[in-house]
Amino acid sequence: MFLFHKNSSGGSRKQPCLFLPMVAKGDTIKLAMKMNTIPNKHKGGAPKKKVKRETDIRIRLTSAEKFLIENKAKAAEMRASNWIRAAAKSAKVIPRLTAPELEILRMLAGLANNLNQLTRKAHQEGLLSVALKCRDVLVEIDTALKYLNKDDREGNDR
Repeated sequence: MFLFHKNSSGGSRKQPCLFLPMVAKGDTIKLAMKMNTIPNKHKGGAPKKKVKRETDIRIRLTSAEKFLIENKAKAAEMRASNWIRAAAKSAKVIPRLTAPELEILRMLAGLANNLNQLTRKAHQEGLLSVALKCRDVLVEIDTALKYLNKDDREGNDR
């Protein structure tokens, strides 16, 4: 439905006007809030992060350590905190030796002494006289080294 009103310039020419019901502005907003149809207003600021980091760990560094980390982060085109986080994820830490492992290392040191004594004896008396003893010592050393170098030492079973 069209209504006609006079031109504002004072002329007699009539212009069509669309008839709309009168609604107060405040009522429209309240009605829209009830219906959850308020258009999204941009509030500004940074966008919401996908992962929210809630906890922190504080470490103390020397100025040389801080300088080293910042340079490595800059070379990787990362922030220092992101670089430290990535380094921590990819780090491979080998745990300390346990008591049985330390005992095996002491045994290896003793076997090395025995091997040196057998070598000296072989030089004095001849190689054939100590060949069997040398073979036994070498087998023990090999077994101990295999135990210490197995993959379980890297923290997988602890």
